[in-house]
Amino acid sequence: MTAPVLVCPFQEELLARLSGRTLVITIDDVRDIPRVLEKARLHSIRVHCLDVRTRLPLTSLTVSEEWRGAPLALHVSELGRFREVVRQLALLKQLNIRIYLPLSAPAGSAGIRILSSLGVSTAVDFGDAKPDWDQAGDLLAYALFGLRPHAPIEPFQFLISQYDQHQETDFGAVYFDEPAKYPHVNSDGRIALGRREMAKGLFFAESIDEADSLLSEAAERKKHERREKFFLMNDGCAYCQGWRVCLGTFAHTRNGANGCARFFSEVMDSIERFRSLRERKTELWQP
Repeated sequence: MTAPVLVCPFQEELLARLSGRTLVITIDDVRDIPRVLEKARLHSIRVHCLDVRTRLPLTSLTVSEEWRGAPLALHVSELGRFREVVRQLALLKQLNIRIYLPLSAPAGSAGIRILSSLGVSTAVDFGDAKPDWDQAGDLLAYALFGLRPHAPIEPFQFLISQYDQHQETDFGAVYFDEPAKYPHVNSDGRIALGRREMAKGLFFAESIDEADSLLSEAAERKKHERREKFFLMNDGCAYCQGWRVCLGTFAHTRNGANGCARFFSEVMDSIERFRSLRERKTELWQP
């Protein structure tokens, strides 16, 4: 079994305890990036990614040469002024970076399309509230069927490669939210299966050593409980065509409407059409 990638906050004492591990390290200020990388090297940590969660627009940040070589998941509040994006574009395109933009931001989906069209990889931040499923659908169409070349847009790129019409496909890994792969560690070293469990104080292990032996069973139990929770209830999720991709992740956003059901059904149909178009081989007539 592949060793899990631990998601943890940046605290040097915690990094020392996790020496030799592979980590996703969360920070909230891009100015900390060089220092985090230095401390990770000091403690023999392999940095899978730095998960940078800032509340600032992208154009309020100064993209730095010191970010080179660092795998970055950069969450921003919005794109900001276009001319400022262009000013930093050359360096952005040279970095190992994916920029996460919320659909709820002003011109959120437009910002994702702009960055992608400029060759910068992006991801949709659906947020915790009810997403704008119409905007998400427009992005899906652009990501799969856009006529001009563009950089990948997640989670659609992940789904293109991983979706299987005969089984469930969990795209939580795009957001470091896949229990078997990305367990979360708090500042005390206690282990939770994900971000939501961490916020609720639901820990399955008291230490990383204990987690090594318990993770597989705990992740499988969560998967079983998730299915049982929805399929024992006589509501929309139990009969939803989009379940195999949504997996109930957006059940809390429904409020009597089924925008998530329409969207994830569209996701599956679009991927099937995309694959069909890609695999189609047509021989041109010859004079």
